[in-house]
Amino acid sequence: KTVPSVAAVALLCAGSLTGLVFLQALGWSFLALLLCRSCFEFGPSRRLWRLIPILVCVFPWISSDFPGLSWLFRVSAAAFAVKVFSFLGFDVVREEMGFCVQGLMVHVTPDCSGMNSLQSMMIFGATMAYRLLPESGRYWLVLALLPLVAWLANAMRVVAVTVLAMVTDVEFASGQAHAIVGLVVLLGIFTAFTFSAFNLFRWTRAECADPR
Repeated sequence: KTVPSVAAVALLCAGSLTGLVFLQALGWSFLALLLCRSCFEFGPSRRLWRLIPILVCVFPWISSDFPGLSWLFRVSAAAFAVKVFSFLGFDVVREEMGFCVQGLMVHVTPDCSGMNSLQSMMIFGATMAYRLLPESGRYWLVLALLPLVAWLANAMRVVAVTVLAMVTDVEFASGQAHAIVGLVVLLGIFTAFTFSAFNLFRWTRAECADPR
């Protein structure tokens, strides 16, 4: 118990010295789980330590420690939308932080960077993975896929809002409908992801039950 405690304190100190929220979150999560393990019965230790990603993702280290990620999400979302509309046969021209499709200019602003969606997806996705795959090695595979799923949700949101603006008008698509469409897309992709994770869980149980 001494080594993990020292490591947790070292992470907290390193995070304070460097200003990296991720290291502070990681150190705090280690300390919290060490305290829980000493006070409560959690069964196998490996299940307890798998809670670390969930606890770490609660802290806002994604936006604070990786500010360039917002720019990357915006640029790649615009590029993705251009590919989609080009594939569908629309006249589309790429800009650095946006695109023009059928005469409609679309700007992917910082509010559309998807950072909030990324953190939400990481928290809920990690929680769902822990619930469905508590003993499986696929738990870590699901965690690795979460950023990609969050990026896809954000890129699809840009496409969906653009389609809404094309069939209605820019003012309508920029209002409350913008948030509603984004939420629907996010929930849809998260539901599909959850369904896939559930199937992984079923396959894992089937493999464990197979006497071969």
